Parts: sequence; C-alpha cells; structure tokens
Amino acid sequence: MSETAQTQPYDEFLFNATSHLLKPLSEILASCDELSKNADENLDGMQKQLSRSISGNGHRMLDLLNDIRDYAEIQTGRILIEKSPTDMTILIKGVLDVAVWLTKNKPQISIQHDIPTSLPELSVQEMRIQQVLINLIHNAVKFTDAGVIKISVALNDHEIIFQVKDSGIGIAPEKFGLIFAPFQTALADTVDARAGLGLGLPICKYIVKAHHGQIGFESMEGVGSTFSFSLPLEQTQGTA
Repeated sequence: MSETAQTQPYDEFLFNATSHLLKPLSEILASCDELSKNADENLDGMQKQLSRSISGNGHRMLDLLNDIRDYAEIQTGRILIEKSPTDMTILIKGVLDVAVWLTKNKPQISIQHDIPTSLPELSVQEMRIQQVLINLIHNAVKFTDAGVIKISVALNDHEIIFQVKDSGIGIAPEKFGLIFAPFQTALADTVDARAGLGLGLPICKYIVKAHHGQIGFESMEGVGSTFSFSLPLEQTQGTA
C-alpha cells in the first residue's frame, strides 16, 4: 500500500475530528470568558487564577486544534488560497495590534517595528498572510523571556519582505533541518509546553509557497532568531 493511501484515512480523520471539536470548544471558551468578565468583581484571588488558567489552556488547545485542522486541510487538498486585492498597510497595522496583545503577559518584551508608511496593494488571501505573520510573532514571544521583538517590512523592485526578529533562545545548528518539518520541534525538551505540535511553521511554509513566495530563517543559539518571508510584487496585478 502506498504512503499516500496509508495516510489519507488518517488525514481525513484528523480533519473531521478537529472540525467537530472546534465548535464546542469555541463556545466553551466564549462562555468562560464572558463569565469571568461579568463575575470578576465577585471572584477571590484563587477563583480569578483558576479562571485565567481555564481560559489560557483552553485557548492553547484551540490553537493546537486549528493547526491540526489546517495541516489536515493541506494533506487532503481541502485548503484553498483565494486571493483578492488587499491593502497591506491595513493588514500590517492589524498584525501589530495582535503583537501587542500577545506580549501582554510578558512586560519584559518590547515590540518594535520598521514599517514603510505606505505599502502596495497585493492580491493575496488576507487571512492566511495574517496567519503567517501572527504565527511568526507568536513563536518569537514564546521563545523570548525578555528583550526585543522587531517586526520589519521592506520593499525592493521585485518583492515585499516581512521579517520577525527576536532576542530569544535561538536554535541549535543541528536542529535547523527540523524547523519546517511537520510534527518536529527544535527544543531539546519535547515536553516543554512551548514545543506545540510542530505544525505552525510547515503550515506557514505552505501558505507562503502558495502565494509564490519564499520563507526562511537565521538563528544563533542563545542570541535569537530571525524569520522572514517574501511575496512577489507581481501580485499587485491580481495574478494567482
């Protein structure tokens, strides 16, 4: 039996299972957040801590399920990249707002950015490009306890380049080959909560490649990492 034939039922199961789990989990989290918000004044310290723990772990589970579903969509050919003209200046502004929110529990991290005041309109799938940027920023936050995360955008004659640079733990050279491999982690401790499922970056790579772009990274252990991806400016004309 071929590898494709062997893995397809598994991928179908992943897609169906996560699709069924995401809706009730989303509803549970919405109810939990609403309850916590409305009852906050009446909760004691322990109850507030438990509420935050439920919400935090629930949202982490939501992120994991979304990654599994995206990966299953890719493997089963369900994922669609539907491009439309997108104002990249507005897209980046929204991403920067999310970056600030992601660091709310890490006050030792400073968010910096170097963004041109005006960016071209590109024909992309806005939600997916946001997903790539937010994933890269989220990873930077996870692996940085203190220091700077810098988000940059640059233009040349052929492409627009997005970059997320952190001053976190960095990546050991022998782990470089695992970075874009599914279900792999560059952490020595695989039970570290930051390890995740190892699907975020492979999904990012797929999305960037589907937009005819390139993605890569540079890293030095103990110093930090820089992840960047580019999109061709030819997409300003709406080419697929």
